[in-house]
Amino acid sequence: MKIDLAISKYLDLIKIQGCTSDTLANQKLRVNHCFDYLKTLGFSEVEDVTLKELNGYQVHLYYYITRYGKPMAIESQISYLSAVLSFYKTLTKARVLINNPAIDLDFPRRVKKLPAHSYSSNDLRKIYSGIDTDSIYGFQFRTMLEVFSSTGIRSGELCSLRLKNLELDDGFVFIKEGKGLKDRRLPIGKTAIAYLKGFLNDVRIHLVKPVTGDHVFVTKSGRMFDRYSISKKIPSLGKKVKFKKPLNCKVFRVTVATSLLRANCSPREVMDMLGHSDLASLEYYLAIVKKDLKKTHKKALDKKLPKTDVRYSG
Repeated sequence: MKIDLAISKYLDLIKIQGCTSDTLANQKLRVNHCFDYLKTLGFSEVEDVTLKELNGYQVHLYYYITRYGKPMAIESQISYLSAVLSFYKTLTKARVLINNPAIDLDFPRRVKKLPAHSYSSNDLRKIYSGIDTDSIYGFQFRTMLEVFSSTGIRSGELCSLRLKNLELDDGFVFIKEGKGLKDRRLPIGKTAIAYLKGFLNDVRIHLVKPVTGDHVFVTKSGRMFDRYSISKKIPSLGKKVKFKKPLNCKVFRVTVATSLLRANCSPREVMDMLGHSDLASLEYYLAIVKKDLKKTHKKALDKKLPKTDVRYSG
């Protein structure tokens, strides 16, 4: 079977299985990346590809230099290889292919790093100081960040937030078909509610154009934001205020998660808030909370243990 036809069948299958549009686009990008490499080696039929060629592709990923001039991160290498494994697993299960050469593919070992940080109240004040809330776009941007720091939603979920999803009088935001097509209803804080109401009553009316639907936040063209434009917009704010820590959407999620955990929310509640499907996903946030252990230890033990005069008398 021709490679392009096999890819088309794979994408149709995962779409039917309930794959989201974002996941579909990501899988298409990653699978094409692999087979574009294999095409340069002369392969045109998917059945001709063996484990040897896939191992060669893994080496290619290891030495691959991104558009930013840096090697591809281990997590990114794993995501590309996972897409290839999904491709073969899906097609063999559907009896489109007979053999699965990717089944014995060894993935790189994940590097388990502690989260670098979360944002403190002072950090947030410094971040917000760089936003001109007297302008309509500045007020919208501040409102978006307030929603991020109050709910910890994903950037894609913020982009797709609709007017009908806001339950501000009850203090909730409804996320319709988030990651994994899961719905969830999130509490939202008073400050974020105040900004949202101010934005909806006085600002959004100036942004609406004929092409605008009922999306809460809209671009200068009147269309909904996409998560890539937000991922560029937020770091540029960090440069403006000379913020030393990395400024991105994920750290807002880390901040919400760690704040909830420090306030003795159960891991199950935090999982539901962030839209995670298993406890393993929560380990990232639990790791940063462990940094508080030294402070807790000192408060619980050092101050209560009897003081002694420690001297060597030998």
